[in-house]
Amino acid sequence: MYRLIHSADWQLGARFSQLGRHGSHFRQARLEALQRTLAFVREHQADAFLIAGDLFEDNQVDHALAAAVVDLFHTYPDIPIYILPGNHDLHTGPDLIGLSPLRYQETGRQIAPFIVIN
Repeated sequence: MYRLIHSADWQLGARFSQLGRHGSHFRQARLEALQRTLAFVREHQADAFLIAGDLFEDNQVDHALAAAVVDLFHTYPDIPIYILPGNHDLHTGPDLIGLSPLRYQETGRQIAPFIVIN
């Protein structure tokens, strides 16, 4: 049986401006939650991890955040990670989730930026 862990709407990079100076705490907490989720995927020996839209808050992704997310994914080389774009993510090209194509090619990791299932 194929075991897939499904998630969506991480909204990484959300500004939380309504929280004032506490906004940065909540931005960091979301990244930490993603790390804990990947650890959960590994612990439960899932076959893949799917992010079904809105990995980022919008298509103006801060380069440092995008790099942190890719680096986090690379710490789990045993987990195939599939990312589908959402309405907050870019919808075309290799940068559809704000990560440059060069970052995908660096390690040959199994990070698929877009998958069409027929």
